[in-house]
Parts: sequence; C-alpha cells; structure tokens
Amino acid sequence: KKNMNKKIATIFTSMGCVARCTFCQRGVKGYRTYAANDLETHVLELKEKYNVGYLQTQDENAFSNKKQAYEVARVMKKCGVFWGASGGVRCTSVNYEDLKFFKEHNLISITFGIESGSQQMLDVMEKKFTKEDVYNRISECASLGIMADNDGIIIGMPGETPETVKEAAKFVAELGYLLQNNWEMILPFTRWALPIPGTPLYEY
Repeated sequence: KKNMNKKIATIFTSMGCVARCTFCQRGVKGYRTYAANDLETHVLELKEKYNVGYLQTQDENAFSNKKQAYEVARVMKKCGVFWGASGGVRCTSVNYEDLKFFKEHNLISITFGIESGSQQMLDVMEKKFTKEDVYNRISECASLGIMADNDGIIIGMPGETPETVKEAAKFVAELGYLLQNNWEMILPFTRWALPIPGTPLYEY
C-alpha cells in the first residue's frame, strides 16, 4: 500500500549476454555489470527525486553473474524499492535458494527466456537447457510467490512443425496452470523467428 502512488522506472544492472542462441543478434559484445555503489546512487536518485517505488531491470541476461546479482538485490532492499527482472533470465542461472534470496530482497517478478515448449526446438536454438529446467524454475517461482511470465516463446525456427507448435502451446498452458494465471492472457508474448543479419539463423 505504501507504494500505491509511486512511479515505475526501468534500468540496466548489466549489459550483454553470455549465451549464443541461434536466433539472437547482440548489439553489445561481452558482458558487463553495473558497480553496486554506482547502482545504489542511481536507485536513490530515482527514489528521492522522481518518487520511484518499483524498478524493472531490462538486462538481456540478468543474474548470470551471481555475485553481482546478490549485490543488486541487497541494493534494492537497502534502498527500499521493489523490483523485477524483465529483460531476460536464463532458467539455469538461478536455483531455488537464489530465488528465495531475491524474493526476500524485494523481487516481485521475473521473466525467463523460455523460447519454446518443444525440446527439439530448444536444441535447434542451442538454448543449452531443458523443458524440465524451465518447469522447475517456474514451479519454484509459484511456490515463492514471485510473478513469472509463462508465454515468451518463438515460433518458426528451422524444423518447426504443427506438432512442435502444439507441444509448445501445451507447455505454455502447463506453466500457466502452475502460476494460476487467468486463461485469458493479457499479452501473449509469442514471436516469429526472424533471420536477423549477424545471427546463425540468418546464415542458415
């Protein structure tokens, strides 16, 4: 209730991505993190000068540097703001204990790069994780009361068939059930695979 009249702001706590997904084009090389003391100064300025009570991080690959991720969480808690990781989190970058720590340090929501509910398509994308990895993280978020998206998928990668699309849809529904989401999804985040220059998909 104390945040009812607060504003929302978006920030970065890191830049770049450590993954090599076949559909993704990265504008930033390497992976850089925001120094904790600089982040604290910035967060306090947003809070005190602009009445911000919630910060949405837009990192491409949040939590890949676990030490820095814990520092970010401590800064958010210390500054008294709620936050969410919406740019993208790999389901293998966190475990239950990490999520529990982040929840205790004001994390409200998290967006995982799910990409598909078909293991065949995940392998084509070279995601380096399994459907079970995704399911486990979403299940842990549900048990901890962390909001999570369940429908961020890509359709149309090489080898996609009506069967793999249906498999993905079924998986999205299973995750939605875990999260007790309303069946009327407000913003289903389904994208067509686009061959962006500089990606393996484009070369293919």
